[in-house]
Amino acid sequence: MIPTFKTERLILREVTEADLANYEKYFIDYEVIRYLTASVPWPYPAEGVRDYLNQEIVPYLGKERWLWGLFLQKSPGELIGAIELRRIANPDNRGFG
Repeated sequence: MIPTFKTERLILREVTEADLANYEKYFIDYEVIRYLTASVPWPYPAEGVRDYLNQEIVPYLGKERWLWGLFLQKSPGELIGAIELRRIANPDNRGFG
């Protein structure tokens, strides 16, 4: 279970199937994708967000990974970003090389 957090301006909550269309608009932007992990392909295929979430994120949620969608309080259905935390087996490995 991924907890929901609220601030005066933001809602951080679990990304659901209903958010996929909003999520996809970021995954087609290379300026966003280039900062993600190598498991995110470019160019991004159709249904890519669904596949990425189902294969790379969902199996590990609440165990090794935690993913929150960021939403503004004034428009809670519009995804504006995401935050992911990962448990790293080797704390000296920051994902380079």
